[in-house]
Amino acid sequence: METTKKKRGLGKRKTHAPKITGRFINRYHRGLLTTFLLLFICLQFNAQSASKAELDLQNFKSNWMAKNQLQQLDDKQYAQMKAEWTKHLEQQRRAERAENGDPVDAERQQQFDNWQGKDFPSNFPKMVHTGDPEKDKAIYDANKQIWIENNPELYKKMTSSKSTMTKQERAEREEIRKNQNK
Repeated sequence: METTKKKRGLGKRKTHAPKITGRFINRYHRGLLTTFLLLFICLQFNAQSASKAELDLQNFKSNWMAKNQLQQLDDKQYAQMKAEWTKHLEQQRRAERAENGDPVDAERQQQFDNWQGKDFPSNFPKMVHTGDPEKDKAIYDANKQIWIENNPELYKKMTSSKSTMTKQERAEREEIRKNQNK
């Protein structure tokens, strides 16, 4: 009979980890994997919309370079191209809004109307957004100046330098406002 001796250390060594650690690691990895997959999907979705804007910019850039007969852009030319691109985008957005018949920025208009609140008389001029900021501001300033000339007392009350009003001042303002709104 042959006897064989087992040699220690030459075979596979088994490590014994508690089963609870294995379960924890599996759950931990599963949660991590789910998180990374969701992050990956979100990034892919954002990359698609960013790539459309990037594609539009590349098309504009190639057309602009062809129009100006350029092979490469230096920093100054790139800045000029970028400025024209921004202007082009703004014109495109205005045209889309005009086609839809929507006001240029209805949300901002609503925020402004809400901001005016009850301290402003109902006949106080309001900013109307038509798409041309310079024209809008000029119209608003002209209407405001006419209103100030017609209502100097009320304007003085509206722009008082005091941070808090007395009860008497509030009553006066309310009385003037009621008279103006009649």
